[in-house]
Parts: sequence; structure tokens; C-alpha cells
Amino acid sequence: MSDALRLGQGSGVVYAYGYRCAPDRLKIGLTEGDTIQRIVAQISTGTPDRPVLLLEIKTHDCRSLERAIQSTLEHRGCKVVGGGAEWFKVSREEEIAIYQFVTKASSESWYDTEPATEDLHLCLTKNRRGVPRVRLSHYRQSRTIRRRLTVLVPVLGRSSCGRDAD
Repeated sequence: MSDALRLGQGSGVVYAYGYRCAPDRLKIGLTEGDTIQRIVAQISTGTPDRPVLLLEIKTHDCRSLERAIQSTLEHRGCKVVGGGAEWFKVSREEEIAIYQFVTKASSESWYDTEPATEDLHLCLTKNRRGVPRVRLSHYRQSRTIRRRLTVLVPVLGRSSCGRDAD
């Protein structure tokens, strides 16, 4: 049930699983508990094959990471219509690339060393010419400093789901 690549650190998990009979479609979800138990709880006797866990990303904020990955894929046109809320036509490698971009953008070296609270916000926007982009804002606040890193990512080019992003 697992060919999983495991990345990251934290108590929450963003996972991706799929079926060998449909290798280009992945379910991207989150759990605060055991990933395998979460997947088992979702499958029924009507599934076409045994699920295969392909990716487990441990994180301290699984909701924001899941939202960042899913929103990016949905905006690229990779959401599987009628396939449930969290199914996407995506490869594991494309999901990893999105994860790496998000974590690189949110871990720049502008941090201070004091204990801090952190928030990650994702927003799909358009520039003045109507070109879609993803705005990723990472907020960090300590006793003395409040900083914000905002990254604007044009949502252009070809995605692996075979459609040009608008």
C-alpha cells in the first residue's frame, strides 16, 4: 500500500495517494494522525484497486500547506471534475516541486532567533493586466519583530496535467 516518499518535519501530514490503474490522478489530503489509517477510512468496497501512498509531507501547518498545493493545482486546471473534492491530475514530482517552492519561500533567512508565531497565507489574485498569480505571504512575529515575506508567482506555462494555465 505504500511507495511513499517522506519529506519534511512536524506533527501534521499532507499526503498524496492514488491507484495503479489511474497513475496520473492523486488524492491530496491532510491528517493530524496516522496517514495509512486516514486512507483506509476513506476507501470503500467500490474502489477500483488498492490505494498506493506516494507522498507524505510532515509539517507544522498541514492545513496551509494542503491549501497552497491544492489551490495551485486547481488554478492550473489540474482538478479532476466530479472526482471528489481533493483529486487532481498531477504527478508526485509536480506536487513535490510546489511543496519545495512554498517551503523555500517561507524559510528565507530573514528570521530572528526569538520564539515566534508564524502564519502562511495563500491568495489567488490577478495583476492589473488580468494575469493570474498566486500570492504567498508568510508572517512571522516575535516580541520585537513582525515581518512579512510575500512572493508573487505568475501562474503561467505548462503544467503536467496537459493544459496551459490561464
